[in-house]
Amino acid sequence: MVLIDDADVFDDFSGVLQALASHQDPGIHVIAAARNDGEVRSSMHWLARCGAAGRGCC
Repeated sequence: MVLIDDADVFDDFSGVLQALASHQDPGIHVIAAARNDGEVRSSMHWLARCGAAGRGCC
């Protein structure tokens, strides 16, 4: 389990957070707390991409 607070301020340059959030392994859980405005709505932010992948973001 990975817990990320203020996830909207973290850029995922390496792609690790995106990979964890969109992983299909039922044993991997990413819980991210973020504001739902600004950069998060941008399709370039890792939170927006994990939501678009059908995995959802909490």
